[in-house]
Amino acid sequence: MYRCFGSYNNHAWSFPSEPVKLQVTEDFGDTNLAPTEHTSFSDHWDLDLVTTEAEFQQDLAPWDHTAQNLLRIILAFLVLVALVCLLAEDWLWRKRAQEKANGASSQERRRRFRTQRRLNE
Repeated sequence: MYRCFGSYNNHAWSFPSEPVKLQVTEDFGDTNLAPTEHTSFSDHWDLDLVTTEAEFQQDLAPWDHTAQNLLRIILAFLVLVALVCLLAEDWLWRKRAQEKANGASSQERRRRFRTQRRLNE
């Protein structure tokens, strides 16, 4: 019986896989080798290691790059949304300020016109 393990780094190993039984289909003549003892996971877990750290990291490499790229795209999108919000807020603020200035100048013109009309009368 064999078990597979994997690791993300030198300090963290995955849980063992389900036991796998290997069967040999060809006859090799002398088969007097006794099966190995059943060892528990806690005693000899690294003896059953089938997947090496390099192979495991190679399998994860495409996912790591994809996840990193997705994270970068999301962050860039959020920055763009924030910039658009800031631009929209500035545009609205300037528009309101201009409308207030136009409103104040038209009120001032009306007041001048009224006072001038009273003076002319």
